[in-house]
Amino acid sequence: EEAAKMRVIEALPRHGWHQFSHALVQRTLADELSLTRRVRLHARVGEVMEAMYGADAGKHAAELAYHFAQAEAAAGPEKVVHYSLLAGEQALGAYAYEEAVQHFKRALAAKGDGPPDGERAETLAGLGRAQVGSLERTDMQAAIDSLAQAVDCYLAIGERQRAVAVSAIPLTAVPGSTDVASLLERVLPYLDDQSTVTPILLARYGEALGIERNDPEGASTFLTKAERVATTLNDREAALHVSVYRVAVKTHHAMYEGMPDRAVEVWRHARELGNTEFELNMAHLAVVAQVTFGDAGG
Repeated sequence: EEAAKMRVIEALPRHGWHQFSHALVQRTLADELSLTRRVRLHARVGEVMEAMYGADAGKHAAELAYHFAQAEAAAGPEKVVHYSLLAGEQALGAYAYEEAVQHFKRALAAKGDGPPDGERAETLAGLGRAQVGSLERTDMQAAIDSLAQAVDCYLAIGERQRAVAVSAIPLTAVPGSTDVASLLERVLPYLDDQSTVTPILLARYGEALGIERNDPEGASTFLTKAERVATTLNDREAALHVSVYRVAVKTHHAMYEGMPDRAVEVWRHARELGNTEFELNMAHLAVVAQVTFGDAGG
């Protein structure tokens, strides 16, 4: 009551809840506390919130992660990691990629150095996914490095299928900037020809060979293998990936023969399957190819 009368805090519509009237008031009061006292208060706040939210505590992961991170010296790292992971996944679900990056980095910092385990692998995979969404194409190697570490962790603990799933996160090969090929090489021995992800990863590896390592022959070998697996599985979506990556390699190496017709064909395939990203990419390439080869009317 005294604080409310002084307008240091103000009541919220929810019964019994209050907030500081201004962030500066909160900061000033917090700064007056000793470090030990502040750590203990954050730990107590986190514990009270956990008890209050009960089974719904996970829905408030960002709040809890913050308080337990501030209280890590007293409460330990376990809850920091747990709630930061949850908060990171929730941020990813809301397309808040930069926020997700911070949550996953906090979880990794709390885990510190240690042997590979599922929690570390999950955190690295989340960080990589968040970086894919937040970084520019020229900075994408940071995301690839995070995903590669996640793959290594999963392989170290025998989780081969999880490693393959992480490597299947969409990445763009950028000449001179990325090393997607090295990431995919980690899981090539564990690909199953009965899995629909296999032709996509083989095709993506072929693209990486052609674009990152300037190896069109190696690219053709893996793209052909990917096409064969996609045909065996009767998987039109995988076949579309193969076609798109083949066009990308040919374009990178200035292999323009038949390009306008091929780009239009792949564009139609993407449109039929409702793959908007590939449809737009191939439509742009088709227009450029038609203009370049004197068929602007097409």
